[in-house]
Amino acid sequence: MEQPGTDVTEQLYLLACTFSPEIDAQVRALQQEICTRFGPSRSLSKPVHLTLMPPFWAPAVFETWSDLDWLATQIPTFELELEGIGCFANPKSPVLYVHVNPQPQLARLYKALRKLWTVANYPVVRWPAGFHPHVTIAYRDVKPDVFRELWPAFRYRPFHAAFVQDSFTLFRWENHRWVPIREFRLMGK
Repeated sequence: MEQPGTDVTEQLYLLACTFSPEIDAQVRALQQEICTRFGPSRSLSKPVHLTLMPPFWAPAVFETWSDLDWLATQIPTFELELEGIGCFANPKSPVLYVHVNPQPQLARLYKALRKLWTVANYPVVRWPAGFHPHVTIAYRDVKPDVFRELWPAFRYRPFHAAFVQDSFTLFRWENHRWVPIREFRLMGK
């Protein structure tokens, strides 16, 4: 996938927290149920993840930049807790997600990434106005009329998973899917 007007050596990347196969399976079960009962299937084509840095274009050499290795050494592993279902009730494109309970170390990782990008003057990233960590279970192909049925069916659905987050992952967009390129192990004190 090539962004119009860019050098062909640029790639589309994403930085995210990924999870164990057990957590993946729990989230995939929700996504599959949504697809089977209500139709939206787009989330099934993406890896289960928590976005740290939205998709951005960068030269391919970005994959070997050592700043992300350094950053991972500055952030300790932390407890992450997924609990309950939430939504962004956008009128045109609503989103359903698994809620991530507030965690200071996750916020620290996010802020450190933003600071690293700002200080290093890396490729332009469209950072959201605020950090609202979540794990998407339905988006983009959720039409408003479907959302009106979907949200009541999942609004009070119990979901809980607690685990130690010990890494984040760099993905590259390749052949219409996100491919994991590098994993960065958290090792801070």
